[in-house]
Amino acid sequence: MVFYSVDQKVALVEQYICLPHGSRRAWLADRGISGNMMTRWRHAYLLGDIASGARPRVVDRKQVIQATVQAQERIMGKNIEAYQVLLRQKDERIAQLERELARERQAVEVMGKAIALVEKLSDHDARVME
Repeated sequence: MVFYSVDQKVALVEQYICLPHGSRRAWLADRGISGNMMTRWRHAYLLGDIASGARPRVVDRKQVIQATVQAQERIMGKNIEAYQVLLRQKDERIAQLERELARERQAVEVMGKAIALVEKLSDHDARVME
């Protein structure tokens, strides 16, 4: 039997809540968690009892659905904030790389002009020598 810490249970419940319907049974099977155990954890999580380890209070279906929707919104909000931070970091990195690329292109352009000038001078010197 596997024992899970409160933090592990919370993480698993939050992942489970955000799964699309139809994929939950396979997800539970992959982790070796029974549907009944997840139901108990989910109810405890939704009612704020998961840290106490107590059996969840008896609740009606409407209350569970309402709490699930609120939890999904809260979890998705955290995910959106994390993605927004990640996007800002990626945008900053893209801007940095674009600046570096512009500098490199300028360097290539200057080198091309320098090579053209050297070729022109060497052609001129060759004609003068004749």
